[in-house]
Amino acid sequence: PYRKPRMYLLIVSLVSVSPDNKFHGSTDTTIKPKTNGYVRLAEIRDAVTSLFQLRAIGMVAIENYSFASKFQTHQMGELGGVVRLALSETLQAPFLLVPPQTLKQFVCGKGNAKKDEMLLGVYKRWGQSYSDNNQADAFALAAFAAAYLGREWWRLSEQDKHCLTKCSL
Repeated sequence: PYRKPRMYLLIVSLVSVSPDNKFHGSTDTTIKPKTNGYVRLAEIRDAVTSLFQLRAIGMVAIENYSFASKFQTHQMGELGGVVRLALSETLQAPFLLVPPQTLKQFVCGKGNAKKDEMLLGVYKRWGQSYSDNNQADAFALAAFAAAYLGREWWRLSEQDKHCLTKCSL
């Protein structure tokens, strides 16, 4: 039988690659490589490729680069490129790249919210509790992507609508 393609969300950090789990009920598939350097990048590429190979995915939402970051920008660029390359070679689905400041504004009302404010914002707004900020970010990204596609389950504010105009597929 035909299954409706799903959205999939990735939060890419130097510590882990975290897909959202509570949003669509899958098991935990956070990728936490134990290697370093280019071997680490290859491990992440292989894990992302295998994660998406057999799934019917309609869109992948990724938190875009934080251009305001001062630390480890080269490493994040390499990692982001590897993840995007693995996805483009594996999927026939568009990417929604969401700037971190836009996601923070969407959740907390300000683009410079700290990690703990995002955890609290996700809880206050959608009642989802996380102890890991990457998982909270992934849920927030899921909510953003749902709203972008018109699948939101809450009333959008004018600020929400403004945030949605800052992204495209």
